[in-house]
Amino acid sequence: MLRMFKLFRPVVAGIIILVLTVTQLGYSFAAENESRSEVFINEASGVTETLKKLNVEEFNKYVLDFINKNKKAIEDSIINEKLDRFDISEIEFDIGTGGISFNFSAHYVEKILGIPLKITFTGKILAKLKASADYSQLGIQLTGLENFKIAKCPESVENAIKDYLNTVIPNVFFWQEGETPDGYVSCDINNLRNVIQGLLEKEASKTVMDITLPGGTVKVLVDTVQCDKFDIETGDVRSKAFISLDVNLFSGKSAFFKRFCSIELEADLFIDETDNIWLSVKKNVFTLKDGNEGLHKEINGYIEKELVKKFGKEKLIKLGGGIEIKGAPASNLSDRVKNGFSQPSSPCPVIQGNEITPEQEFVKENSLNRPGDPIVIKGQDISALNGINPDELVAFKYDGGWKQIPVQVDERAVVSVAKIYNASEKIMILFELAGRNDVSILTYTDRNTFTLGDPDKTLDSDDEIVFMSKDAGGMPADFSEPAGVTTGPAVRVVISDPLDKKGCGCVYLFRQDGTLDQSAGKQYVKYDFKLLSGDYKTTYKTGDGPNKEDSAVTTPYYSCHFSDRWIKDEIHIMKGSSSGVDILDRHKELFKPGVSTRTEDTFCEGAATGFPAEGCFTANISGPVRAIRSYMGANSGFITQREHIFYEDREDINTYLRVHPISGVVDFLDYSPAAAGMTYTNDLNKSGVIIDGKPDTLMQGPIKWEMAGGDQGSLVTVHNISSDIPGFSYTSYYLDNNNPQVKTDLQFTGDPYAYGASGIWVDKPIDNTDPTNGMAYNMILKRYMYFENPWYSTEGAEQYSLQSQNPFHITVSPYGNNGY
Repeated sequence: MLRMFKLFRPVVAGIIILVLTVTQLGYSFAAENESRSEVFINEASGVTETLKKLNVEEFNKYVLDFINKNKKAIEDSIINEKLDRFDISEIEFDIGTGGISFNFSAHYVEKILGIPLKITFTGKILAKLKASADYSQLGIQLTGLENFKIAKCPESVENAIKDYLNTVIPNVFFWQEGETPDGYVSCDINNLRNVIQGLLEKEASKTVMDITLPGGTVKVLVDTVQCDKFDIETGDVRSKAFISLDVNLFSGKSAFFKRFCSIELEADLFIDETDNIWLSVKKNVFTLKDGNEGLHKEINGYIEKELVKKFGKEKLIKLGGGIEIKGAPASNLSDRVKNGFSQPSSPCPVIQGNEITPEQEFVKENSLNRPGDPIVIKGQDISALNGINPDELVAFKYDGGWKQIPVQVDERAVVSVAKIYNASEKIMILFELAGRNDVSILTYTDRNTFTLGDPDKTLDSDDEIVFMSKDAGGMPADFSEPAGVTTGPAVRVVISDPLDKKGCGCVYLFRQDGTLDQSAGKQYVKYDFKLLSGDYKTTYKTGDGPNKEDSAVTTPYYSCHFSDRWIKDEIHIMKGSSSGVDILDRHKELFKPGVSTRTEDTFCEGAATGFPAEGCFTANISGPVRAIRSYMGANSGFITQREHIFYEDREDINTYLRVHPISGVVDFLDYSPAAAGMTYTNDLNKSGVIIDGKPDTLMQGPIKWEMAGGDQGSLVTVHNISSDIPGFSYTSYYLDNNNPQVKTDLQFTGDPYAYGASGIWVDKPIDNTDPTNGMAYNMILKRYMYFENPWYSTEGAEQYSLQSQNPFHITVSPYGNNGY
């Protein structure tokens, strides 16, 4: 027979969570002599000792031996001509996550004024355990550097050391073939889930609990059990399993009170040497669910006491014995799975934090219901395809056959700000006058700007790969491949929705043979960057402004327009029956209401005579899946940067504040008179107000989402603001006034009216966020803007907000018959 999955005989460990819900609990003092299944026991001869034989320690030693064998190789791979010593002192391995860390000390020799200087530094290197499916091969992938500490030395030397380490560490990988660990056995996971679920239902349905109450005993039966979640993390060394049970408990037909309560159990799952399946309870939590804690408080106490007694900590629960775990016969599964979930010996990463549900594990078709959401992964996530030409990457879905879908690769690199500005003499003088030093940032690259292309012209670790969730499909029944791709590495991307246990989809990435187009014949977004002065590199004034534009973004569902770097002055919504009128006056910026010293106009044209409007574009990209408009320069915020990322029916705006201390910032949309009649709502004011140019009073606070909706269409904006400034907070801003007279209501840019002007207001002083100006904090303002049908619901807006807080779970694994 095939034994329990991927671990060690005689015992397999996991975690099971059971939720028992009391739905109809009432007095019934009749003595009923019904048969009782002995599910709950205090002791079991031999079982306790069996549970102690968990071979986790043996596996931990197996892995640590492998790590120690490769310690010298890791040290040697990092040493260079100046790094003359690199010693790993302490190694830690987390068997639960596959995480590895190496503490180290090192020497670096640098000549200062011709004299060799030995510099000592220490730190920690992070790594991940990788493994083949049967753990007969183990790998170590170095991933990052932290806790870097260095003896006093010139800043340039410190930066050179860190840059070197951050460059070399992600490229270190070790792989070793060996023997399968003792006791390793496997089974089909889908079949195992069905077996465990069946046992739980069978045994729990026989359970009788006697709840002792004042004046008598209530006999409570488990009527039905529904396992709505059973999720096994196949890559976790402990093979965690999660089960959530809804159990209907009742006490007979007559009752004069009811209780709704639950007890949540956390337990380990074991199989002993004689094939008995056991739960060992580790933790339990009792919860009264109907909110009547004060009613019959004493009775609630009795209920809790008895439930906890039956399902208490350290209890052993026997589910069944002699269970044969067989391969699943499902026709949609591959031959590997049918044959007992065996896999070829290939570099298959240990999956971290995988929360895929049973319905999501084997994907038959795309059941994701977030069509406007993109899937963005980094090159480091598909390392098997690193090194190819970015244009060679293609994407496919499986839907009764292979179908190509559009995919886009956006290259990124760490680039000096001076380079992005074209290092003009005027810019360098401005930097020096402000006491600034040049810095480098990770940014999108564009050969048509001074950022230029990615120096690494291949698909590398920091590049982004993007496709749309709506284009996902299912899994093929075998390891076939589509026409037009090369034999070699390929990857499968499984997408699951944490908000929908049945929501899942699959996309496959291949290297094409030159006969395919990455766009698959589609273009979801069109971005026409049109600088009125002419070619960007020859005519754009990075040291001054204005630099007028007539740029536009167009999709089937919306369009918008820009007349200068920071000046977005049109939005048209075309989704459904939306009217398509221009509802935007400006996307505006202020220090605070009524203060005109800094606006989106001053960012583009200068604050005053003698104060130029330095600025530049980092990238203007128009691809088949998305368009990117990225720029920087906001008066004295030389490197304050904004990215607009346009998808088919959504726009993401990321603003990276990098400026000296300022008094605050208001980031808001001021709608045009054509927006009159729309209704404005947010999560603090769901009843809404009509946008009509007449003042309204709304509750202020740190809103999560806001929306303007009407016949014109609906614009939902979800906010995500992050900062490490101590005590950071923000509030909301709203103004509807077509005849502003008070200074704080005046409009300094665009038209003189305020129609539903709304957004985010950081109404407290902001500390330094400019890394060229000494110690700097971080502050990032993110907007997710969804273009929707007329009169979109507040429930829909709430759902968009929830989705932004719960992004897709992505699992990437090798694909193919050749070990990939």
